[in-house]
Amino acid sequence: MQGYSLITTSGIKKLTMRGYKAVWLFLVIPVALFSCRKPTPPKGYLEASLLQSTLQGDLRSAREAIKKGASPNIRTPDSEPLISYAIKSGNFDFALFLLDHGASGSKVGYFYSDPPFFHAMKANHLMLTTILLEKYPESLFLITSPEEFSSYGNIENIPEDHRSLIQTTYKNHKSNYKKWIRLGLASQDNDLQLFKKLSKEESDLFKNHSPNATFFFSELVFHEKIEFMSCAIDLGFDINSKTAKGNTPLIEAYASKRSASFNFLIKRGADINIPNERLDTLLHLAVLRKDKTTVEKLLKLGAKPNRYNLLQVTPLSMAISLEAYQIESLLRRHRAVDFPWPALSP
Repeated sequence: MQGYSLITTSGIKKLTMRGYKAVWLFLVIPVALFSCRKPTPPKGYLEASLLQSTLQGDLRSAREAIKKGASPNIRTPDSEPLISYAIKSGNFDFALFLLDHGASGSKVGYFYSDPPFFHAMKANHLMLTTILLEKYPESLFLITSPEEFSSYGNIENIPEDHRSLIQTTYKNHKSNYKKWIRLGLASQDNDLQLFKKLSKEESDLFKNHSPNATFFFSELVFHEKIEFMSCAIDLGFDINSKTAKGNTPLIEAYASKRSASFNFLIKRGADINIPNERLDTLLHLAVLRKDKTTVEKLLKLGAKPNRYNLLQVTPLSMAISLEAYQIESLLRRHRAVDFPWPALSP
């Protein structure tokens, strides 16, 4: 009768106890552990923490923020790349830390013209200048040649060690970047025929989706060189390729208020499926410009109305301070709230 023990009183008790154990093991304990888990702060909060840590020179807090997912390529409130700020402040260990964790040493965007290596050179920090030029030689080619040295001043004013480093970098990479320099000069001079001729001679320039091609196209977007952009796209440039910051040309155009470029890219089929975190950034920009139509579109696309920007301001707080009453009403309909996250740790 042992095979039928489950239908006896003792068998039912054993089965019930096993059931209780299973519930505790697979349901109650995991739920309890999950509820005790410390919630991950939103990315905007983490990046605000990283920004504050950098401004205060707090390397330990910065390390923690990056470990939790903050991007090292954020900017200060003055639109200066974080790594450039660290170098200019003389915090070279901090700059090296940011580099090790993915900070771009190239020209990051358009709002700040000088690449990080230039600040390291001005600070006479040869090791940091060397690292930046080895990793990002393209940052040197924002100029046409070391002899001219453009807005950076005469090369004779540069310390001897740095001068030698710059001339060597230029010599070693000249052949790789010369074609981009020629294209850049053609676009600066608005010489479309020369631009087309040079592009066709090097037909693979825009096809290989290199960082140089993306960087160059971003410059065309910023300066609203519509015909030049059209030529690059016709020669195979991927209109949805991403910059070092993870932005598509469409996002770059909107963020830099280049409406002609933005409209052109939409017409040429640019992808408007923007990642949520980018949507949140664009939502802040749209509120700042009191652009109700764009705010409405972004909310429909999935932008979060309660996400904070680096200055810890919500879209609703911004709308209230700007007296943008229609946008305020629209945000409230999407359950936007006007309260800050807990204050950052000192």
